[in-house]
Amino acid sequence: MQEWPFKVLIDGECPLCRREGRILAWLDRGRNRLVIEDITAAGFEPTGIGVSMQELSLIHISEPTRPY
Repeated sequence: MQEWPFKVLIDGECPLCRREGRILAWLDRGRNRLVIEDITAAGFEPTGIGVSMQELSLIHISEPTRPY
C-alpha cells in the first residue's frame, strides 16, 4: 500500500498547474494527505500508477488503488 492517500498530477510546464499545485500543498499543510507530482519532471514514470503518458491528459488525481 502506498503512503499517500491522494496524488495530484500536475503539468510542471504550465504556470496555472504549478500555482494550483502550490495552493493544494499549502492547504494540505503537513497533513501528508496529498502528494503533488510533476508529470514533466525527469524520471516521472506513469506506469507506477497504472497509466500511460497519453492517458494523463484525462487524469487529475489518483488514489493508490485506482486512477481517476
